[in-house]
Amino acid sequence: MKKIILAFLACFVLTGCSTKQVHDKYYLKTVYISQKKDVLYSKMNFYNESANEVSAKGITFDEIIEKSELSCGKSIFTGHTELIILNNCDVGDTLEHFLEVWKVSPSCKVVLGSDKLNISSITSDVIDVAIEQKKAPKCDIVTILSDINTDEAHTVYFNSDSSFQQAIIKD
Repeated sequence: MKKIILAFLACFVLTGCSTKQVHDKYYLKTVYISQKKDVLYSKMNFYNESANEVSAKGITFDEIIEKSELSCGKSIFTGHTELIILNNCDVGDTLEHFLEVWKVSPSCKVVLGSDKLNISSITSDVIDVAIEQKKAPKCDIVTILSDINTDEAHTVYFNSDSSFQQAIIKD
């Protein structure tokens, strides 16, 4: 019996995140990506209350993450991202990269937005309510990628005043 209790205690102690690991990271909540010519621009909001919005630009998504981590001084965990806002970029390639490399959750919402958009004013909750009220289509990352591969995907476009309208993505 003592061996079983010791085994459970060992498993409990040796697994999971320690407090230090949790505080050493910023957890990405919302990411905005825009492309102008060959340059990618990003803005990131985090769950961490102490984190400010971080902006970066680069040629690749990996470069954006590296520059953002240097800017905020902590590593960025992307697995709990709730919302991706895209502007003038290849939607299919961007979402595939986020899903496969950044390991963004398949339930992450995807919307389009203007470059003057205040990204902190749009949340996944706003989109969930719009979907429940049938004012917006289902727009999670997996649905968008599946629909793009068949023909066209439906999502939401947010204007700079945070009003929205339905949008169609063609790849």
